[in-house]
Amino acid sequence: MLVENLPRAMEPQINEGDEFIVSFTDHEANVGSWSRLTTIHIMWSSAASLDDLKDPIISQTLIVAFTACSNILGAWTRPKEVATLVRRVARQKDTKKSQAFFRQLSHFPIALFSQVYLKLQLGGPGYEVTYGTTGVPPYLPSLAGNVGVGDRSESELLNEAFRRIAAHEENLMKPIIGFLLSEEVKKAGVRIVGPESADEEVRAPTISFVVVGQDGKTKRLQSTDVVAESDYRGGL
Repeated sequence: MLVENLPRAMEPQINEGDEFIVSFTDHEANVGSWSRLTTIHIMWSSAASLDDLKDPIISQTLIVAFTACSNILGAWTRPKEVATLVRRVARQKDTKKSQAFFRQLSHFPIALFSQVYLKLQLGGPGYEVTYGTTGVPPYLPSLAGNVGVGDRSESELLNEAFRRIAAHEENLMKPIIGFLLSEEVKKAGVRIVGPESADEEVRAPTISFVVVGQDGKTKRLQSTDVVAESDYRGGL
């Protein structure tokens, strides 16, 4: 509801011809909230070349909304590069004048603009956000280990905690990615959606895949079939 309420609150201020840019490789919580507004919305792929984002930006572009990580591809979106490009193109195309300031959210630097907005959403809206802003911050520094705790700043402890989380996520991904890329599984028609890498710098441990037919294009199984089979084998 958090992301849904923001566009609704802005609706009275939107003029005819105003545009929003969203990514079709993001979660519906981000895409649908802006797309349902009674205005033009442009779709782009956050996994595509940044050059593909230049043309959609016009003088009436209000918001470029995307997540730090594609929900479908599991790939990081490079928010700093996107923010830099949006700001530069907006100036060239005489988009409403903006001022930028920087914040660190998780381990991503991000630029926000007063008129040309860039939204970074690390998770879905809801009670998770409320809990995350109250319960998680005090817990995170404990993940950095006990060595030199008194000599390290809170920022240093958080950076170390996120580094360890990323390393752990990479270790979790390696056997899964390795299995999905094995010759036996490939012959069964399984194809990874997004980067075929377990490198934590490349992707998050959100791994999507499809099962295709002999032509390599047609879906042989639907997602509901995969879930049903997994539930059956797991005794659920």
